[in-house]
Amino acid sequence: MVSVDLQIQLQLSDDTEQKARESGLLTAEKISALIEAEVQRQRKEAWARLQEMLEPVQADFRAEYSDLNDDAFMEMVQGVVLEVREEMYRERTDNTAPRESDS
Repeated sequence: MVSVDLQIQLQLSDDTEQKARESGLLTAEKISALIEAEVQRQRKEAWARLQEMLEPVQADFRAEYSDLNDDAFMEMVQGVVLEVREEMYRERTDNTAPRESDS
């Protein structure tokens, strides 16, 4: 883990500051732990939202390709990968065919 020296200035009401100090929340270790917990919570929340968005897509895929076995699925994926690679190649080569003089 990389340690970064960062100073944060908090503006709390007197009452909140007192309660935070009494609870031991104003130490560098505790503030760091609180931030880490919040980052983790946000990641889990984002993952849950992504899963929720994917549910209809997954349901549609299962409905359309329910009879697809693993081999057929991999063949379909490889076809898409090949299409993407061809498109990327065309973009890198400015979508132009070689001229006869280039041969």
